Amino acid sequence: MTTLAKIKSYLGITDSTSDAVLTELIANISAFIEKVLGRKIVKLTDPNRYTEYFDGTRELLVKNFPVIVVDSIKYNSGTLSSPSWQTIDAQNYAVYLGEGKIVGMGSFPKGYQNIQVIYNGGFDTVPDDIELIAKQLVAKAFEQRRAQGKATEALGGARIDWKDEISTEQKMILEKYKNLSI
Repeated sequence: MTTLAKIKSYLGITDSTSDAVLTELIANISAFIEKVLGRKIVKLTDPNRYTEYFDGTRELLVKNFPVIVVDSIKYNSGTLSSPSWQTIDAQNYAVYLGEGKIVGMGSFPKGYQNIQVIYNGGFDTVPDDIELIAKQLVAKAFEQRRAQGKATEALGGARIDWKDEISTEQKMILEKYKNLSI
């Protein structure tokens, strides 16, 4: 969600003493944010694609919006144990790229996990507000690593409360990127 250089600048660190710790924290916080969101943020590099399965209904919400391209939508005319995938013509659905929503003209064939969508989606780069949250969480984890197990810490006249891993404001920002289908 961010880079080592950006974190070091954010924290005002100029030496390389903490690079290994910061690199690990960046990876852990990035994975944490994606878990909270239930999705990936940055699009896959070509030719990689996401494959998702849905119950047949009128509207599908893919996880990794915005959608860059839908390669195919298919339905299973067979069974779960012996699938027979049939391509749905692109004229029979509309894709709302920014929302990650696919709407069937009518309905997709009814069934359980019988619709397969192969697509690429996500942002070209991490949105600025998500990157800022990643930097804030990495900085907090970096500073807190020496205060493991402490609920609060007093330094001079200042008091730090370590209890919340993510603030209400951060949750509100992340909510707009959350996978709505979970």
